[in-house]
Amino acid sequence: MQDDENNLDSILVALDGSQSSRAAASLATEIAYRENLLIHGLYVVDSVLVMDEYVSLEEEQGIHQPEQSGSSERASLLEAQGDTELRWLEERCLIKGVPVKTDLMFGSMPDLIISRAQTARLLTLGRKGPSHAHDATHLGHNLRNVAHHVPVPLLIGGDELAPIHRMLLAYDGSVPARHAMFWAGILQRIWQSHLLVMSIAGEDASSRWLEEMEEDVGESDLVNYRFIGRQGDPATQMALTIIDEKADLVIMGGHQHSALVEWFTGSTLDRVLSETQVPIFVTGKQ
Repeated sequence: MQDDENNLDSILVALDGSQSSRAAASLATEIAYRENLLIHGLYVVDSVLVMDEYVSLEEEQGIHQPEQSGSSERASLLEAQGDTELRWLEERCLIKGVPVKTDLMFGSMPDLIISRAQTARLLTLGRKGPSHAHDATHLGHNLRNVAHHVPVPLLIGGDELAPIHRMLLAYDGSVPARHAMFWAGILQRIWQSHLLVMSIAGEDASSRWLEEMEEDVGESDLVNYRFIGRQGDPATQMALTIIDEKADLVIMGGHQHSALVEWFTGSTLDRVLSETQVPIFVTGKQ
């Protein structure tokens, strides 16, 4: 590790009090340790939760609030949660030997996360918020806003932290998919895991499309992988394969409309997140 933290690239870890954001943060510390990166922890006291008296902190953040609490009381409750989350992150980084800095900020949660992520190597965050862990259909609007606008790779935490033994890479030959393949090689080295490379042929794909994808992957630098070809709806096939193959992490390319198949749209990401519990790594739009 370098002594000067300012010389290190960083992973921005956005915490929100949920188990999912902590699970993502734990994976981030492992990546930071192996790649010599700084962890930048961020908790945002969301101005919407503070100022809107009709929004329940208990429903959104799992925080019990007194009746008739004003904006100052709501801000204090959120700040206390933020302090707890950031202290937890600092302790985890200390144990792992990873440099860390933390910020507790007030403002628009998605705007601040997107802004701070501009210079990061990677962004991690939770998927459902702290009060919706058992609601498979819930994906917070902050996650949607961030996922569709942040330019850097995004690691969305699973429902719980589990060892990464088997990863699933979604591949369609596009530029974003090649970025995802590059990251898959890095993550595979970090966790020494087996890699499943999956391609899904759409109804309008040529008969040789899956063969071409398998040949394409064969020319890459990937090792210890197995190719899987499927046909049908991408989100459905991905969710079924994650379960059947017991994948611990999914790697996907960023926003791209392929000439052959639409791999990644908002609806596809939402469905994969809703129908699975594993962490998902999404490469950036750049």
